[in-house]
Order: sequence, then structure tokens, then C-alpha cells
Amino acid sequence: MAEQRGGRGAAKGRRDEEVRRRIVARAGELLARRGFGATTMDEVAASLGMSKKTLYQHFTSKEELAREALEEAFRDAERALALARAGEDRDFGERLRDHVLVVAERHGQLDAAMLEELERSQPALHARYLELSRQSIERNFGALLSAGVLAGELRADLDPRLVVRVVQVLAGQLLLPAQLGELGLSPQKAVEAILSVVLDGIRVRDPPRSGRGRSR
Repeated sequence: MAEQRGGRGAAKGRRDEEVRRRIVARAGELLARRGFGATTMDEVAASLGMSKKTLYQHFTSKEELAREALEEAFRDAERALALARAGEDRDFGERLRDHVLVVAERHGQLDAAMLEELERSQPALHARYLELSRQSIERNFGALLSAGVLAGELRADLDPRLVVRVVQVLAGQLLLPAQLGELGLSPQKAVEAILSVVLDGIRVRDPPRSGRGRSR
């Protein structure tokens, strides 16, 4: 009997987790398209064909749901970036291009007005967005730099930690809504500009043709 109850409990847990994933995915789509203020819990529930009561059983507030959607967006980006830089036998330039495309695509889902609204109405959520961006740069861009140095495509005389910090500082400043508005940039264009400036400056002038490392 205890085993049956345990089995039913595990099955319910899996169903609940699946429902949460559906809610988070749908909320992420609506928040990215409409912004925090214009998206309501009623709308999220209706778009999923569930009652608002059921929705609130999983998330107690729109703020909690938005935070989880933000966290999931960055987890998804982590998976995409890991795939982009995978394959040591691949040409480093190709891996670099794929990495930049993933970053630009993810930031292209945002606009300056949406970030400005988030900063104004949900400062804690906006701060979490900036912190997740910083962490992602540190992990993923740092791994890419190490691969580029190993392949002989990036300057080995530069400390990768310094380059990562430069990108973090630039992103932290340029992705602020006020800066985006002043420069007339979308988040996507700002990220593309940062990566272009930094990566052009750290590429070696005559990289080896092979992506497998320096010849000795």
C-alpha cells in the first residue's frame, strides 16, 4: 500500500512539474512579446486553457512567475551556448560565429522599452536579469576564450579573466535602458557591437589555418 501511495505521489509530482514547465514556457513568450505590465495572470491562464486558481496553485504571483520565466530563459540560453561552442575539431571561427549568433538572437527578443519598464516597475527582477547576464558572460564567454587561445586564434598574452571582465562591464553599462536609448541601440545591436569590438581586438593577426591548436 505504501508503495502504491509512493508511486501515485511520484506520478503527481511529474504531472505538476510538466504543468509548471508549460506555464513558464507560455509566460516567457507573453512577457517577451508584451512586457511585464501588459501581461496578466488571467491572460496566461486563459492561453493555457486552465483556471486562474490552478495557475495560482503553481505560482503565487506574477512576479514569481516572471522570475522563473527569466531563469528558464537563461538556462535555455546556457544549453544553446554550450552547443554553439562544442566540438574541438570544428573551426574556431565557426564556433565563435555560432556563439555570437546565439547571444544576439537571445538579446534580440528584448527591446529597450521592455528593459526600461522592468527597471522602473520591477527593479529586483531587472537586477536579476543583469546578474544572470553577468554570470552567463563569465561562464560561456570565458569558455570560448579558453578554446580560442588553445586553437591559436586568440592572443595568448591576454588574461581571459580580464577580457571577460571587460565584456561584463561593457554589457552592464550598455544594456541599461538609459544607455540604449541615448545610443539608439536595441539590446541585440549593443551585444553585437560589444562582441565585435572585443573579439576583433583579441584575435591574432595571422591565425593558423587549423582549429586544433598551434603547431610546435
